[in-house]
Amino acid sequence: MESMEMKEVKFENKDLKHLGFVRVVAIHALVCVSNLYEYAKQNSGPLRSTVEGAVTTVVGPVYEKFKDVPDHLLQFLDKKVDEALHKIDDHLPAKAKQAINQAQYLVHKTAQHAWKLVDEARTNGPRGALHYATAEYKHLMVINSTKLWVKLNHNSAFHSVAEWVTPTAANW
Repeated sequence: MESMEMKEVKFENKDLKHLGFVRVVAIHALVCVSNLYEYAKQNSGPLRSTVEGAVTTVVGPVYEKFKDVPDHLLQFLDKKVDEALHKIDDHLPAKAKQAINQAQYLVHKTAQHAWKLVDEARTNGPRGALHYATAEYKHLMVINSTKLWVKLNHNSAFHSVAEWVTPTAANW
């Protein structure tokens, strides 16, 4: 069984500001495809040399021709996204910027909770993950119900409806 050859890739000043996640996704996809290829190679039986030769003959030249294109394209697109964001940022009202920041914060917090849930499932199994999820849900409900109560308490229409509904509900 041949082991896959590992190559060290050097990135010179190729940090992506906005589209770095695309590179991570591509690396994960490449790992999945290479694992699938290794699995197919191991289980191909007598066709192994034919399949391996065909893949090497077809994929090798295509890879050599286009190996730097995705990275250059990704850098170009990241630069264009950065330019567009600077233009948008100059013309965007403060309320919209605030909404965007809140959305980014929400996505970040959601990702953190998802990672914690996955970590909890890995360490303590499904029961631990369920316990963590219910505890977080309870915490979220207490916070949001408190915020709702404070907002409703400042609303005079809510007080008048409550004064009208409470005696009616008590009679029922």
